[in-house]
Amino acid sequence: MAEVELEHGTDDETRDMAQKIIDAQKEDIAEMTAMLDRMGVEVPE
Repeated sequence: MAEVELEHGTDDETRDMAQKIIDAQKEDIAEMTAMLDRMGVEVPE
């Protein structure tokens, strides 16, 4: 949903929030991927 907002949205405040959401989720995904790797669990794509 946040990606759609960045593609089509025109409100600067909403677009800023969408970018912050995307950035935070990317950090969460990287953290989870690293944890799974440490545990020896195959990371799904």
